[in-house]
Amino acid sequence: VDISENSQLILFILSVYFLAVIGLGIYYSRR
Repeated sequence: VDISENSQLILFILSVYFLAVIGLGIYYSRR
């Protein structure tokens, strides 16, 4: 198992999830 590749995938998913949460927060705060 390549640990570096797995960690990059986890970091990518976490960053996308984090941006999605921020985007939804801004969207609902502007309504």
